[in-house]
Amino acid sequence: MSETLYLKWRPRTFRDVVGQNRVVEVLKNQSATDRFAHAYLLCGTRGTGKTTCARILAKAVNCRHKVDGDPCGVCDVCRGIENGDYLDVIEMDAASNNGIEDMRDLKEKSIYNPSGGGKKVYIIDEVHMLSTSAFNGFLKLLEEPPEHVVFILATTDVQKLPATIISRCQRFDFRRIGEEDIAKRCLYVAGEEGIDLTPDGAMKIASLSDGALRNAISALEQLAGAGGRIDEAVVSEVLGLAGSEKLLAVASAVARCDTGEAMDALDAMYQRGVSANHFLGDLAMIFRDAAVTKAGAGAPLLGS
Repeated sequence: MSETLYLKWRPRTFRDVVGQNRVVEVLKNQSATDRFAHAYLLCGTRGTGKTTCARILAKAVNCRHKVDGDPCGVCDVCRGIENGDYLDVIEMDAASNNGIEDMRDLKEKSIYNPSGGGKKVYIIDEVHMLSTSAFNGFLKLLEEPPEHVVFILATTDVQKLPATIISRCQRFDFRRIGEEDIAKRCLYVAGEEGIDLTPDGAMKIASLSDGALRNAISALEQLAGAGGRIDEAVVSEVLGLAGSEKLLAVASAVARCDTGEAMDALDAMYQRGVSANHFLGDLAMIFRDAAVTKAGAGAPLLGS
């Protein structure tokens, strides 16, 4: 079975990570000096690179041939971690391993020295899903961690983590990736894959991704399946969007208080299967742009 585009083009080194420059800079500097913390907490929305950076960090902790803090990507350690068969890097999904017994098992196994001579790395994804008893058990492990162990925790909901856990980790907040960065990456992937993607099509994909590169690359793969050139109009049609002309027509009707015309246009889009969430978001952007234009060029942009 062929590999999905997102997995194929997932960053393998720090230099490949898109839109998280501050996080990458700190982690890369730690790697260059081999001064790693015993526990990391990676926070942010889905698709922003938390798990990807966790795996790259796991490589950096154990890679024997790093270049300026970046894992080489070709040694046995890097390839083993990439393939998921390196024994000293263990990934756990806290959604399905969230009980006190799971934490006891982790604690028992963590005391053993790594087989490869480096450090044992535990990547715990969606760590906020741990039960209260599991958090209590894990806290004891974080308070007195074995010297040969590094914990990397990832979460989309840091508010659910106990303060005692957060305070014992180095915290990194992953921001939503900018639309220009996402569009640039989509154009690069499209070029490498022989996909005819236009700049306006890439920007449209980026605007729909909610700051998540994973969403954008997945959408690109879906659009590529239709064949032909992918421009803004094709993105709107295939992904069930209203299109700029129809959006402007609705906005104009609303501005004129023409309820009948607005409802007719909305009904037509509903029949076409246009996504209500995307439509409302795009319509809000039109009114935001109109408000900024009216207020003047110096007015601040919400969300910019």
